[in-house]
Amino acid sequence: MWAIFIAIFGGLFWAVKLGTDRMSTKEADQRLEQVRITQDRWYAQVENFRLEKQITTTPGTPEHKAECDKAIAFIRTLPGLEKANWDYTAYSKSHFYVAQMVLYIQMVNIGKLPSLFITELGNYLELSLDTRPTKKARIAFGKWVETTLKAHGVEGANLYYTSKDYASFEWEAFIYDFSKAIRVTDPELESKMIGF
Repeated sequence: MWAIFIAIFGGLFWAVKLGTDRMSTKEADQRLEQVRITQDRWYAQVENFRLEKQITTTPGTPEHKAECDKAIAFIRTLPGLEKANWDYTAYSKSHFYVAQMVLYIQMVNIGKLPSLFITELGNYLELSLDTRPTKKARIAFGKWVETTLKAHGVEGANLYYTSKDYASFEWEAFIYDFSKAIRVTDPELESKMIGF
């Protein structure tokens, strides 16, 4: 009798467990599919490799110098960066960082993002300047990028600080845990940013 009871109970337990596992897997698959759709929509809005290649200039050319001058004039409007300059000597790859920062500003001004920044606003602001940006400058730059993209009709152009080991803001489409993310427009963000 007990053997029959145990067999029935055990069978029901495993049937329920397998059914629950299948439901959990299906829900997880649906969530992942939704994330993929959201990211694909994001890529479609902000990617333009042909345009990116077209406006990429080589450091040292007169065109690049003119774009640097425009970009540094904008950067100097950020808090604490009034006297900032491009730094070609502090880092071995500084020409690359400066070129990427100039490209970033050019692309954002037309509502697009360079391929290196599709998922996040990284730390090129710091690497391309001779002055370490303050938290306020990073936040102000993030707000400018977000506002400019939204002005060009980019949906989901919301930046979040995710407390990584380096100074970066991630785009909404790439955030998996919003409980640990802080919007770039959050007035408390500066006090919550760590390591800078």
